[in-house]
Amino acid sequence: MDIEGWEFRALLQLPVFFEKINGLVVEFHDLDFAGKKFEEIIDLFSTHFYIAHTHANNFGGLINNTKHPKVLEITFINKAIANDSKLSSQKYPLPGIDFPCNLRGYDYELIF
Repeated sequence: MDIEGWEFRALLQLPVFFEKINGLVVEFHDLDFAGKKFEEIIDLFSTHFYIAHTHANNFGGLINNTKHPKVLEITFINKAIANDSKLSSQKYPLPGIDFPCNLRGYDYELIF
């Protein structure tokens, strides 16, 4: 789902379909302004989904005075079909899997 900021409205309509959704990839925009709404969506989705992967989109830039991206891509997988739920200790981006969206810039690092 890459709908340029409308993802927050669309995602709030999905809980009635959670049982039918195996996975979902969402690009979250404007996290510098929509941080609270983003947290609400993550909390809502965590009832039925695990976060399987995340990648910072380097086209959006960083939130002022932080190392947090303004645009974040997240892959969700339904808990009903997931094999494991352990927390990641990986550093992202993952070599060979993740690549910068803007090839002229560097990929932002995410550490959990």
